[in-house]
Amino acid sequence: MAQLASLPKETKKCTKTFYQGHKDQPGQRAAWRQERAGKCINAPKKSRSCKYLLSGDKLLQMSSPLGLDDDPVARQIRDIHNDTRKSARIIRDSKARLLELQKKTTITEADVKELCERNELLLREMERFDRLTRSVQKLVAAEVTVRKPREYEEQSRIDYIPGTAYEPALHQEMKMNHPAEIDLTRKLSESYDMQEKLVADNADLEVKRYILYKELMSKDQSLETCRAQEKQVSELELEVRHVRVEMASIKHNSACAGPGGQKTCFDQPCGVCPPCPAPCNPNGPPTPAEREVQKLTVQLRQTEETFKNKVTEKERCLHREVQTRLRDFEIKFEGLTAHTKMMLGSKEQALDNEVNVRSLKQCYREAREEVDELRLLLKEQNVQLQEYRVKQCYREAREEVDELRLLLKEQNVQLQEYRVKQCYREARKEVDELRLLLKEQNVQLQEYRVKQCYREAREEVDELRLLLKEQNVQLQEYRVKMDMMDMDNTRISEQINLEIQRVKSIDIVGEQLKFQEKLQELSSIPELLKATQMRLKDSQQSQAIAEHAAEQLTRELNCAREKVHMMLHNSLKPPEKQERGTEDKQIVLLQQRVTQLTDANATLKTEIERLKLEKMHECAQLGGELDRARDEGARAVQRANERADTIRKCMQTSVAEMERQLAAARAQVKVAEKDREEALRRTASSTGEGDGGDEAEGQQECTCKSLFENI
Repeated sequence: MAQLASLPKETKKCTKTFYQGHKDQPGQRAAWRQERAGKCINAPKKSRSCKYLLSGDKLLQMSSPLGLDDDPVARQIRDIHNDTRKSARIIRDSKARLLELQKKTTITEADVKELCERNELLLREMERFDRLTRSVQKLVAAEVTVRKPREYEEQSRIDYIPGTAYEPALHQEMKMNHPAEIDLTRKLSESYDMQEKLVADNADLEVKRYILYKELMSKDQSLETCRAQEKQVSELELEVRHVRVEMASIKHNSACAGPGGQKTCFDQPCGVCPPCPAPCNPNGPPTPAEREVQKLTVQLRQTEETFKNKVTEKERCLHREVQTRLRDFEIKFEGLTAHTKMMLGSKEQALDNEVNVRSLKQCYREAREEVDELRLLLKEQNVQLQEYRVKQCYREAREEVDELRLLLKEQNVQLQEYRVKQCYREARKEVDELRLLLKEQNVQLQEYRVKQCYREAREEVDELRLLLKEQNVQLQEYRVKMDMMDMDNTRISEQINLEIQRVKSIDIVGEQLKFQEKLQELSSIPELLKATQMRLKDSQQSQAIAEHAAEQLTRELNCAREKVHMMLHNSLKPPEKQERGTEDKQIVLLQQRVTQLTDANATLKTEIERLKLEKMHECAQLGGELDRARDEGARAVQRANERADTIRKCMQTSVAEMERQLAAARAQVKVAEKDREEALRRTASSTGEGDGGDEAEGQQECTCKSLFENI
């Protein structure tokens, strides 16, 4: 199942090469969109591998009319597609066979061998997929180098600013203008991420399958222990037979000893039977089979005790009957003797009594012989009873042992079925939990993306607010400057010459200095950009090193897994008795080593993920800082240009105003010259006038001097 997830990677690269080779053809792009949009609504659902195989068929159908059949690259892609179809068929068949084996209640050695062969076949297909991926990567590299246009070569010289840290490499190489293309690439990237997660889940399921395989091996070991216990039970049955024979002989001897003694051989414990063997796992709780065996043993003991009690009661009854009959004969004999003594009187009576006594003695002898015969019959009946009792006990023990064996077999089968069902339920629960975790992770990822978009929008809004505040401040500054310039203009209108000199000497020099200071402030921005670019390159190098370390760790993990497979395959062979202890120790050491390697692998994986997240976060921060620095530099340059433009406009307006004032001053000078000429003429005409004329001349000369100074 882990090999099914590797199919989309090859198809992913094939789609990249095809789309990259034909992205400049609008007709082919429209046909590809129609092929993608023309899905059958009522068509049955297919597996993921079938979908990607169909996409490969579409790619081959689309590439044939473009005249690429003679191209060796297209031929290689077709061969790779056929190989992937064959391997997908093999994987589908193996998956169906695994499902059939899971449905079985009992697993035989043939099924185990078939599982091993399927595992080896899947490993070979995995190596085949690796070779195909390498060949596809080579083809992709060749296609990119051959079919790369000049525009993208010129564009690659410019520093690329990534939109997000998770942007794939396909967006860096091709330019997508249509929204359908962007949507397609986004969906492809999401599907590839989901497939990588499924590959990780399949690896976890493989680990769980190996754990179940170990449990099956432990079940086999427990079955061997049960067989050994059955052998011990048969040995105990033989010992019980010997003990029963010895008990029969002791009972026979005690019965021959005399009729008056009580037989207590059945009331005493034998003390010969060995104790029950210890279970295979003394620390664990007793299994249901062991509990049933204990119940059956208790029942067997109870039946034996009841049988012994019944036999002893029967013997006692027989003994009592014999004793009562003997007592009756003795009472009759005593009565006959008393009767003979009473009847002794005359000789005739004596003769009759003697005859009677002889007849009585003869009867007594016959009765005594009958009593002896009865005793012999009693002994024979006791012997037959003992033999019958031994045979009956043997039959009952044999039947109970057979029943116990059948119960043990049924309980072992039920226990295996229960464990297999339990393992299946646990695996099903784990799969459901994994699915729920995947859904939760998808929901969390969507929430994280929404939050990220919200944060970015919030940051943009904050930046816009800051820009608005800065612009408001600049507007206020410009207003203040305009007011100051209005004041300066008023002053210039009052003192024209002084303002012109100040504008030429002070204002121009001050503005130039300010502009140079702004340029010096902006000169540090390229250095910051270079430093951020260097930091971004270092982070990319460290990320590449981390990825290389992760690949090495995955290779080591695959090697360890292969070793574990070999050890499990070798452990299936029946070990020898002498080497069993050493092999058990080696297996324990290897299991410890495997656990250590898995723990180390898990820690390294977590460390790699942590480093990846840190580097990605650093790259995102550096990209954000770079964007901010570029934005700030652009804004600063824009502000400087705007200030220079405003200063230029202000200077132009001030220069125009000064030129206008200069023209007015020149007109005033001309009027003053005309007045001077008139005054000179007047002075020439009125040379003979008095002091009043001199004073008027002095005033006119002062006004002329002031006008010349103003000019």
